[in-house]
Amino acid sequence: MNRLALSFLALSLPLAACGGGDSDADTVQETGAPESAIGQMMQGVDAMRGMAEQAEEMQNTQPAEPVNHRVLLEMLPDEAAGMPQTETEGQSQNMGAFALSTREATYADSTGDSQLTITVADYGAFPAIGMFGLGWTMVDMDKETSTGYERTITYQGHRGYRKYDTESRRGELSALIEGRYHVQVSGRDVDDEQLEAALQSVDTRRLASMKDEGRPSA
Repeated sequence: MNRLALSFLALSLPLAACGGGDSDADTVQETGAPESAIGQMMQGVDAMRGMAEQAEEMQNTQPAEPVNHRVLLEMLPDEAAGMPQTETEGQSQNMGAFALSTREATYADSTGDSQLTITVADYGAFPAIGMFGLGWTMVDMDKETSTGYERTITYQGHRGYRKYDTESRRGELSALIEGRYHVQVSGRDVDDEQLEAALQSVDTRRLASMKDEGRPSA
């Protein structure tokens, strides 16, 4: 095993792998943290194995040029959770070794009180940003308060995260598609079911099929 993989092993005991789950599932499946010591130990073993494999794969994978933000727009729906799209904004940036494309769309009801924002970001030029810049990609969590929760999830076999507060009716639902495309849904004055419906309206399967888009041929 190479040095990079060993470094990941040293960091990965409490961590969870980014993949797994039912790749055909269009529902959000919560993972949470194991309650028993044995469960936590087994999760650690699985995490070590998964992170080592990801480390080797990352080392052997060429960076990809992010797709143009106009392509990301094609993944976003005209309507999300019954709300029409009201505006959209995107940009593609290239700063030497660092490149990033993002596209954002806003959805609102007729009163303007309820609002959803869907953002898609392409980390293809440097996938480690997605992996290490999003803590929930590496650790299972299940936190609950009197008014809300934070939990890790899987969606279509991809790692994700959700949080919601029943008092403010604000929340967030995210998924990292193929370790490259970060899809984030945030909302105000919405139910958590609306956040899930909005995520389901994004063409994440097409994003998954584009995991090697812009990557140099071997």
